[in-house]
Amino acid sequence: MNLLLLMNHRRFQAAQCLVVTAFGVAAHLPLPARAGEAKPCGEKADAPIAASPEGNPAEPEAVNPAFTTALYQQLRKKEGNVFFSPYSITEAMAMAHAGAKGNTAKEMAVAMHFGDDPKLVQRLQSMRKHISDSVNQDGGQLNIANALCVTGQVPLQSYQTLVREQFDGELLSGGLPEINAWVKEKTQGEIEKILDSLSPFSACVLLNAVYFKGGWEAPFKPSNTGMNYFRTAEGKKVETLLMARRGHYPMASNEEWIAVEMPYKGNSSMVLIMPAKAGQFEAFDEGINEAFLKEVDDQLSDKNSEQKIDLIVPKFKVATEYELVDTMEALGVKDAFNMEKANFDAMYERSDIAIGKIKHKATLEVNEEGSVAAAATAVAPVAGGIPEPAPTVRFDRPFIVRIKENTTNTTLFMGRISDPTK
Repeated sequence: MNLLLLMNHRRFQAAQCLVVTAFGVAAHLPLPARAGEAKPCGEKADAPIAASPEGNPAEPEAVNPAFTTALYQQLRKKEGNVFFSPYSITEAMAMAHAGAKGNTAKEMAVAMHFGDDPKLVQRLQSMRKHISDSVNQDGGQLNIANALCVTGQVPLQSYQTLVREQFDGELLSGGLPEINAWVKEKTQGEIEKILDSLSPFSACVLLNAVYFKGGWEAPFKPSNTGMNYFRTAEGKKVETLLMARRGHYPMASNEEWIAVEMPYKGNSSMVLIMPAKAGQFEAFDEGINEAFLKEVDDQLSDKNSEQKIDLIVPKFKVATEYELVDTMEALGVKDAFNMEKANFDAMYERSDIAIGKIKHKATLEVNEEGSVAAAATAVAPVAGGIPEPAPTVRFDRPFIVRIKENTTNTTLFMGRISDPTK
C-alpha cells in the first residue's frame, strides 16, 4: 500500500492532496466504479467504460523495470526485511504526475523513469488491462483499483475525468474512516489502515490498491514442513518453518547467484534469488539492477532451464511500511515537495499545492498452498517418495523475492527476506 500526500500550510492558505496505493493478497476486488461527480468513499458509482488507448503495443513490455530496482536500492539501505509493490507505487505516482506541470512534472518523470512519453497514461491503462487479464486466467487473482477521494476541495473537472477514464478510477468523497475502509476493502483486509491522521487542509486523496493471490501450480505437502534454522545476514541462526518439495522448476545459476522460479496458477510466478555462496549477500544485494533482473528472467525462460530439484523455502508472513518522501527526493523529486516551486496546475487552479507525505504499506505471505510469503525449514525433502537423487536448493539464508507477471515480466512485488521470523 502506498500513500502520497499533497499538502500545504495554513499561513499560505494552502491545501492538500493525498495519493494512496495499496497491495494485498486475497480474493477478487470489485470493478472500479465510475461517477460523474465525487460520491462518498465506499459508495459505488456507475461502472466505467474504459477508453480504448491508441497504439496498444503488439508486444507488451515490463512496466517500469528501471524504477523497480532504483527504488529497491533505496529501500534496501535499512536493515531487516524489505517488501514493496513497485507497480502500486508507479500507478499512484502516475496519477500525481498527471496533475503536475513544468519542472515538477519533469522531475517526477525522470525519477519514475516515465520518459518523455506523451501517451504514458494510455500506455499504463493498456498494460493495466493486459497484466490483469494475464494473471487472472486459470485460477490466478490480481485486482488493481484506483480512486480519487475528495477530502476538502474538488479538483478540476478535467483531472477528475482523467482519473475516471484513463486510470479507471472511482470518484469518491470522505475523510479518514472512509479512506481506510476503501483500502481495507480493496486489499481484502490484508491492510486494515493506511492513515492514522488527515490534515484539516487536505484537499483530496489519490488511491491505488493492488491485490494478488496465487496458488502454486505444484503445492507443497504440509507433512514436509518442519522447524529448522535460517541463517540471517548477520550470521545469526533463527528457528523457523521450512517447506520442502521435490519437483521440476525453472532454475538458473552461475558462480555468483542461484535463482528458482516457482509458478503460480495463472500467468505469474515467484522468483527467489540468492548468492551462490553464503556470506556474500551484502555485495550481491548492492548489485541488484534492471540488467540483472533481465538476465535472470532470460535464463529462467530458457526451455532447458527446468530441472528436478529438492526445493526448500521458508514459510512466513511479512508486513512493511515506508515513508517515501526522503526516498523520492533521493531519486530526484524536489519541486513537488517545495511549496514555492510545486506545480500541480493540472489538478487544481490554485498554486499552493505540494506533496507532504508518501506512505507505502505491503504484506506478503507464503505457505504450502501459495503466495505472499516465504520461510525456511530444513526438513529432509520427501516430495512424493521419488527415489531418484536430485540436487537440493535451500533458501535458508537471505534471498531476493519477486512476484511477476509472466508475459511482460512486470514486477508486481519485490523484496528481500533477511529474517523470516520478523
